[in-house]
Amino acid sequence: MFTFARPYHAFTMAVPILALLLAGSAAGQQAEPQTPGRPPEFDAGKFTSGSFYLENDLLVRGAVNEDRNYTGGFGFQFNGSFIHRDHLDAPLLALDRWTRAEERHEKWPLKRHYYSLLIFGTAFTPDDLRARRPIHGDRPYASLVGISVRRLSVEAGSLDQAWSSELVLAELGTPVARNVQTFIHRRLRARSGLSTPYDPQGWHNQISDGGEPTALYRVGYERRLLGAPSSDEFRKHFQLSGGLAASAGYYTNVNALMNARLGWFTSNFWAFTPSAMSVGQQVAGGDERRSDWELFLFGGARPKLNFYNALLQGQFRDSVYTVGIKPVTLEWDLGVAAYSPLLHTQLSWNALAGRTPEFKGSTRTHTWGSIVLTYVRKTGKS
Repeated sequence: MFTFARPYHAFTMAVPILALLLAGSAAGQQAEPQTPGRPPEFDAGKFTSGSFYLENDLLVRGAVNEDRNYTGGFGFQFNGSFIHRDHLDAPLLALDRWTRAEERHEKWPLKRHYYSLLIFGTAFTPDDLRARRPIHGDRPYASLVGISVRRLSVEAGSLDQAWSSELVLAELGTPVARNVQTFIHRRLRARSGLSTPYDPQGWHNQISDGGEPTALYRVGYERRLLGAPSSDEFRKHFQLSGGLAASAGYYTNVNALMNARLGWFTSNFWAFTPSAMSVGQQVAGGDERRSDWELFLFGGARPKLNFYNALLQGQFRDSVYTVGIKPVTLEWDLGVAAYSPLLHTQLSWNALAGRTPEFKGSTRTHTWGSIVLTYVRKTGKS
């Protein structure tokens, strides 16, 4: 059973964390130069790129289909100024004003603004899919489908600092994940002639079964730390960036992040993120001159301090089975990506994404992989 107290207290703990993050980058930054009049607003283009995300433990190099913990996810992302022009970001802008994140986005007199819209679904399962009753000591079934709007602001002088904020509106406990997983497993059995993978039998025990609205608000800051300066003009071979992010909602946490790329690339650190559907979706396209091919290795790490996780602890509605969370976890990514200017397409394979045990009593580190296919418009303006 679950009461109002847990998500309420987690949210009240997150508010000062968000405030601290929003205020933190002000120290050590120089005052803005005064410029007469309002500079022309940057426009990356009405539609700059579209991406398809697929995450599953089958996509890990050499892995077997374990169907447990984070069993899979999908997403469709669209980037471009149409999100702002059509006021799809209005709720996010209102939240940014309330939390004062708007001041971070508008800090620099000359800046770039990017916008992205993500439609996604994720699913989490325990180890034994044949059990109809809750498996005490394992994680509960959980699923999430939703839509996310994100804005990214880049300091236009050196291109070395970026602020982001994001609002997610979603639904817990729908039958989508159960139906998709059952369909996939039946197709795999029909193709192989084997008795596995089994149909999942316990989805009626999932968190908020039958559906419950939920939401998340996230702010983040990232900057280049080492390597080639950020630029649209020349090819780079190494970049290391780091930052902080904080979330309040169905995930309430604060995390550090460090991302690195090694190879041949012209895109900037804020235009590519190793974690496909996690903190900071990529904004491929935009104002960048994607006329050169790219090939690079990427990696990332995110130590995280957790206060609340609705997909483990439940939300306001009663859930059949919930479990406590571990206060500290670590997530990581390792993969390879390539961009073809001939096809205007970027392909990214996160070959080894993972997370340390996330619920009490668990010693199970989970790994998965992801594929991201992105089409970038030949011209960024429209």
